[in-house]
Amino acid sequence: MQSNSACSPLDFVPWLFRPTQGNQPNLRHSGYFDILGQALKRAGYTAVAYDQVGCGYSQGDPGYIERYSFVVDDLQKRAEEHLRYPKRESQVPRVQCKLFILGESAGALLALRHGIGRSHFFPRLPLPGVDVVSTFDAAFGEPRWAAAGKADPIVRRVLDAKFHVRTGAETLNAVDFVNDPSKQRLLKSPLAIIVGEKEQRVDVGAIFEFYLAAGSIDKQLKVIPGACHQLFQDKADITRQAVQEVIAWLGAHS
Repeated sequence: MQSNSACSPLDFVPWLFRPTQGNQPNLRHSGYFDILGQALKRAGYTAVAYDQVGCGYSQGDPGYIERYSFVVDDLQKRAEEHLRYPKRESQVPRVQCKLFILGESAGALLALRHGIGRSHFFPRLPLPGVDVVSTFDAAFGEPRWAAAGKADPIVRRVLDAKFHVRTGAETLNAVDFVNDPSKQRLLKSPLAIIVGEKEQRVDVGAIFEFYLAAGSIDKQLKVIPGACHQLFQDKADITRQAVQEVIAWLGAHS
């Protein structure tokens, strides 16, 4: 897929999912999140994950963002496609149901930036990290996942990229926007934040500050004991718990 954004390798690409209509749930996933994707499918959700430009199998220069607004626009386009809202009020939508957005690491920054001011979305949002290389191994509770990522040429394409000044500026602008308490109060959607006890790539203090400031009246914060940054590439028992947290929260809000 060609789009106009960029992200870090193995950052949680945006997921869009909703309760499946009928008896045939469908699934398209990024391979490193297969465990989560299959769990969503079994729980009856239609799940979609896409690689942003410069990441995974998408086209584009790794490490480069022209405008962060392009990244947000891409997510909005995917949301409109899969929620199938009509373009005009006179049109009858084929499907009308809730849409959930889940982001991990830098994917959470995107979901937060998109979600502020859009109360009809229901995101589950861990907050984003800022480091790409130096804490790569420590991000995984299961070393085999880290080794697999570094051996994967698709991941290395981004991991080895030189990130551009514009990428830094655009990303920092998005971070500043999300960290502004006056903006945080605008997030009205039901909100769940899940973070690992051994988190090293995210400012945990900022996570709690965001949670307290968020305007959502339905919000929760969960810390998983022993978990690292990549919750869905951790030890098997921790990943199972993280997946169960997602499914349980969705079940309570579907």
